[in-house]
Amino acid sequence: SGGDPISGGSAEDHFLMGLLRAVSDAVLIGSGTFRDTSGKVRPPLAIYPEAKALYASLREKLGKAPTPLKVILTGSGNLNLDDPTFHSKNVRVLIITSNAGAARLASGSAEKLATTLVRSTGEPDTTTPAEVLRILFNEFGVRLLLYEGGPAIFGQFLKADLIDTQFLTIAPQIIGRGEAGHRPSMVGSEFFMPETARWMKLMSLKKSTDHLFLRYEKATGTGD
Repeated sequence: SGGDPISGGSAEDHFLMGLLRAVSDAVLIGSGTFRDTSGKVRPPLAIYPEAKALYASLREKLGKAPTPLKVILTGSGNLNLDDPTFHSKNVRVLIITSNAGAARLASGSAEKLATTLVRSTGEPDTTTPAEVLRILFNEFGVRLLLYEGGPAIFGQFLKADLIDTQFLTIAPQIIGRGEAGHRPSMVGSEFFMPETARWMKLMSLKKSTDHLFLRYEKATGTGD
């Protein structure tokens, strides 16, 4: 949940988006999102610079590192290691991948990257949410993980019942899918029958201009 703030959004919108990252131990994105956004996962202060001191103070009080760990998930290991993300002294980066992906990254000299670490889930050529969280919890002390895309991995985590809180933005703009290409659904290729669909409970709703910002938490029962 989350994502970059809406262009032209209010100061409150930007502050809240920065606050999500400010309280997180790590921010996770998939390799597809990484390529589509040129690797940009902004730290809290970059989203709302006016709150830089507040974010820093909050993280210090919570006993967290100055910035969240940036986690990139890729089963194949198909990443451009020349991207500036992997060479920044100010960003801690962790690549989680499969055994095949780790071998591919090693052939690209990933071990020589000063501020980037690579961990394999131990699975042959794919990764599963449970193993990803095991690594983050046991090796990096991650207790609060913010997931920011894309839909394929979100669908996998949702299917594994590992999404506790969801932030959803409804914008008054209709885009559609068109005939030229396929726009993935919110959960990628995952499909849930009515009896297996995940239920969320609405906890809050905020309005800014014509945008709605909704916060859901995992429901303990069904929607009946």
